[in-house]
Amino acid sequence: MRKPLRCFLALDLNDALREHIDFDKSLYKDTYLKMQQTIDDKKEDRPFTQAPEKVVEKIIKALESKSPKPRYSVTTPTILLAVAKRCLPTRLLDALLVRIARA
Repeated sequence: MRKPLRCFLALDLNDALREHIDFDKSLYKDTYLKMQQTIDDKKEDRPFTQAPEKVVEKIIKALESKSPKPRYSVTTPTILLAVAKRCLPTRLLDALLVRIARA
C-alpha cells in the first residue's frame, strides 16, 4: 500500500497560523484550533508516510520515458481520487470531495 508524502509545509503553515491569527478573537477559533491540532499530530515517523524521494522516483521515471504521462500519482489517495474523477458522476465526486475536506 502506498502512503502519503512527508513534507514540512504543514509545519510552516502552523508557524504562520500561530503568528498571524489571534485564535481568541476569531470567529473561526474552533476551526483554527482543530487545524493546529491536526498539524501538531503529524509526526515524521507516523504510519503511512512516505519520504519525498518517492516524488523524485516519479520525476526520473517521467524524464526517462519516451512518452511520459501528463500526470503521475505518487500516493494511494491520489490514485484513488484520479480513478474516482474518471468514474464517478460530477455530483457524486463533489460529495466525496466535500466529505474528504471535512475529515
